[in-house]
Amino acid sequence: MEWIALALLALMAALVGGFVWAAVRPWRLVKARRVVVNLRSGQAIDGLLTRQQGPLLFLSEARLLEGSDQPTMIDGQAVIERQTIDFIQML
Repeated sequence: MEWIALALLALMAALVGGFVWAAVRPWRLVKARRVVVNLRSGQAIDGLLTRQQGPLLFLSEARLLEGSDQPTMIDGQAVIERQTIDFIQML
């Protein structure tokens, strides 16, 4: 009987650990990391990755990078949908 109780306790601990892992996820612990998000359109956005919510990335202090032109500051936060991203550079 003791082994059943221990097995149930271990199962519950694993389930709680899994839920905590899914809720926190290691990459969500990183706050305000500087990134360059390269878009499929050929443009890029440089900024601080401050939040990720579902398919959206939120960048503050963002600048739009286009070709050889000077970077254009973006007011507020830049919100980028994941499906429009080609790749992300972490600086």
